[in-house]
Amino acid sequence: MKNLIRLAMMAAMTISLASCANDDPNPEKPVVPDVPPVTPGEDVVYEPGETPSFRYAIEQWDGTVASDITDDNVNHADEDTYHENNAWEQVISVRFDGDKAEVTGNRAPVTFAVDGAHVNLNLSTVKARVNVTGESADGSLRIIGEKRHMLNLCALNLKSSRGPAINDQDKKRVFVNLEGDSYLEDSPEYAPADNPLEDRKGCFFAEGHVILSGDGVLQITGRQRHGLASDGYLIIRPGVTLVVNDAAKNAIHAKGGNTTGYGIIMMGGYVYANTSAPAGKVLKSDLLIDIRGGKLDLNCSGAPAIDPDDNTLSSSACIKTDGSLLLRGADACLTASGNGGKGLNITGAISVSGGCTTIACTGKRMEDNNDSATPKAVKTDGNFNMLGGVLNVSAVGDGSIGIEVLGSSVLQDGVVYAFGRTEALHMTGNFALTGGTMLAGGGALSMPTECTGVYYNVSDLSVTEPGKMVLVTSSADSDDRVCATFDWPVAMTSPAEFIFWSTEVTKDLQYDPYFLAD
Repeated sequence: MKNLIRLAMMAAMTISLASCANDDPNPEKPVVPDVPPVTPGEDVVYEPGETPSFRYAIEQWDGTVASDITDDNVNHADEDTYHENNAWEQVISVRFDGDKAEVTGNRAPVTFAVDGAHVNLNLSTVKARVNVTGESADGSLRIIGEKRHMLNLCALNLKSSRGPAINDQDKKRVFVNLEGDSYLEDSPEYAPADNPLEDRKGCFFAEGHVILSGDGVLQITGRQRHGLASDGYLIIRPGVTLVVNDAAKNAIHAKGGNTTGYGIIMMGGYVYANTSAPAGKVLKSDLLIDIRGGKLDLNCSGAPAIDPDDNTLSSSACIKTDGSLLLRGADACLTASGNGGKGLNITGAISVSGGCTTIACTGKRMEDNNDSATPKAVKTDGNFNMLGGVLNVSAVGDGSIGIEVLGSSVLQDGVVYAFGRTEALHMTGNFALTGGTMLAGGGALSMPTECTGVYYNVSDLSVTEPGKMVLVTSSADSDDRVCATFDWPVAMTSPAEFIFWSTEVTKDLQYDPYFLAD
């Protein structure tokens, strides 16, 4: 059994129960007792086993694939999301074979041209299904047309020396169905396009919306710009495995659909995506990102870089959107190791209602050209709504912040667990604590004066080495019990601060923090 020992320099600590309105019901510093060993019981608010593990080092894709294909239930009233509800006028086959390619099954008005293993396919006004298979180390597929269409990728291995591996210039939606394992890689330098105004933004690029389906694997390496890019929105259905090993800029970039209001919808599946690019974004959109289910492993490691659009210092991020973010049911693990890097960098609001999102930031704060890039596990310019699920964040680099919210915040349900080396929480707007559980520790805690709820707070805390802290409650009428646990991942060079909130926090109990020693 592990024993409880006092925190180092306990005499320097200030402990209180407080509300955001500075209502301190216990202003006097309590005497810290010698506590006998405590075994957590059923009434523990936050079990030691629930203390999250963070992935501080970036790991390569380990072969994990989606396991939720049975959740892919076709809505037969929706032909915009489900290719199964569309009738294809032609079924065309494109087969790559080394330095050559073959196109079969087409009828007028569909035409094509082949140069070695580089295929130009003009679908014209035909709604077509195109089956693409084979292998080429120097090939590509370019599509133009005026109607929605489907690409069925069946064990395709395609690398291009001229430009994108797949370049879809049809502005209508493309359904991309995955059968077997496919791999795409583009060239680090693109040859001039026949049309100088033609966008070619990534290894797989589509002018229109992209809907991924099937139970296969699509693996991408983006060597010139993005990995997968769309000027429309991106939908990922259950069963899909999407892997972006690396990208020269953003791993997955979907501009979004202005008429729909969203940029990326992940209904399920598995996404592993990584970018080592300076200021690179892993999952990027101009509009709403809606993560409904599935599993994500997202990594960014690039250093900050000057944004040529506004001449400001831009940092890398695992998820970046100029819209809002919904986290509704996925299991997400995010690692941002670049200096100034962010886990979530959201211009709009963040709403968490399900799933478990775990974010680790290891980079340091950087300054350049009178500008700065501060590592933040979570950053939103809008509101933060915690309605359910679990959000775990740890920012361990010098100058880092756990969670920064510039708008209002609500904790209604679920668990928020946050560590920030400089600041665990930086909350500037109103904060309503009405339910759920929150544990936050770090160099400082910036809590707003306008909020509801009474929380436990300890400041001037000396943490001289990494370790686990337990929070023990006691009262005149009950035995001591562990109500929460918290890991300090690094030693703190200055006095630290910790707060704990749950609906069980009351003014009648005394709360004492201890290190848990082996």
